[in-house]
Parts: sequence; structure tokens; C-alpha cells
Amino acid sequence: MIWTTVFLGGLCVFHFALTLRAEISNSPWGRTVTLSRSQTPPRHRRDTSTSTGTSTPSRGPAFTSCWLPLTPTEHKILDDNTQETGFNGDDGSYVILTWVGDGTGVILVLSTISGPLNVYLAGGSSRLYRSTDYGKSFHDISHRINHTFIKEEFGVSVGPGSSVILTADTHIVDNPGGIIFTSMDAGATFKFIQLPFHLAQPITYHFFNPDYLVALSIDGGLWLSLDFGAKWTKVHDGVHSFSWGAGINLFFSCSRVDA
Repeated sequence: MIWTTVFLGGLCVFHFALTLRAEISNSPWGRTVTLSRSQTPPRHRRDTSTSTGTSTPSRGPAFTSCWLPLTPTEHKILDDNTQETGFNGDDGSYVILTWVGDGTGVILVLSTISGPLNVYLAGGSSRLYRSTDYGKSFHDISHRINHTFIKEEFGVSVGPGSSVILTADTHIVDNPGGIIFTSMDAGATFKFIQLPFHLAQPITYHFFNPDYLVALSIDGGLWLSLDFGAKWTKVHDGVHSFSWGAGINLFFSCSRVDA
């Protein structure tokens, strides 16, 4: 698949060779755009070699101009602040674009597949691209997460500062716990962490301290980490929901064993 990102100043316009569905979500630490193809063609073994998104010119369809007429001054502003990057050969059905940090210029793009892992041949992976210049150029950094499949429904979790968490798509039966990749430098480096449980939903950051993480396991266990995921302690069983409160207060609802 050939897909292209076009950045217009502070805005971004996505133009794809296939019809995509876009969703935009906001968090206190960044904005995420998720795009998905309506249909996924049969998929073969994905090439896991390292590549950059700027070496090959895009062969996608021509960019469509804005519907509203622009003044000559606005046209010049757009021309001076428009960069186009082609991601040729990427076959991901879900494309997740996330801004990391405030004023860092870092954008992460996760391209992955929607569906159970056992459908695809061994050797495939998600692809992770990184830009440090507000989208002017992207580099394939999939090797930093060992070319691992990432849960597309969990996406790219961005927290306070420049913290990032990616959750691997692992088989529950074959693994004692899930796997996450954590970064404190906006994706420049990632740390591999084996969890003692399987995640039921994305990990939740504390409002101000990225070291404080809370997670809910598939068996209803509430887990807490105070060192950005390096170590985890179970807080309670039978938990239904939880949320951070003021300061470092943690609230949760649970079912009693004898209830």
C-alpha cells in the first residue's frame, strides 16, 4: 500500500491511495489521529528491513486542493509550510499518528494490522516511524521495538513529558504476561518490559508523574507501577473501574468475594 502524509503548517491533511476512516482523539499530552482502511487485502510476509519514508518519492494520487478559495497570501503560507512524505510499500490497515510532547517536533506513526495474529505468517510486524521535525521527514524505527506486532486498539499511549508506551500483541495462552515497550525520550529509545499479567485496556498514566502507572488485567486485577513499568504490584482483585484522583490518590470499584 502507498500512503502519504501532507502537513500544512500547524494542521495536517492525510491523503491515501485507498479509502480510509479517520478518528481524532485528544489527551492532556498530545493528539492522536487513527486512520483505517475499509477492507484489508490478503497479506503476505511483511518485509522487516529498516527503511526510511523519504528515500522513495510517493506514487500516490495527486493532492486535492482545499474546497474554500484561498487568498494569494494564504497560498504562499501553505506553500512555505507544506511537506509531503510517501510511505511506499507499507501494508498496514490501521495508521495511528501521534504528537509526542509539547514543542518537541516529534511525531510517531504506527502502521499495523487489524485482526488476530494467527491469521498472518510468521515474520510480520507493525511498523513504527518517527519524525523530529514536525512531519517534514520520517524514519522507520521498527527495529527499536524488535519489529513486534503492536495492539492497534491500544495505539500509541503518550503521557506527561515525552513518555510513550506501546503494547505488544501477544498470545495469552503462550505467554505468562504481556509485553510493553516504554520510552522516556519521545521514542528515541525503547525499553522492553515483560509484564506479570495481560492488559485488558491501555495503561493509565498519572496526571503529572509518568512514573506512576495503573493497569487493569484481563482477570480483573488492578496493578500499580511507581517506576514507569519496570516493576508492578497488584493492588486488588475483582476491580471493575479505577481513576486517579487529586494528588496521588487512586480510586477503584471492585466486587467482594462474598458479595
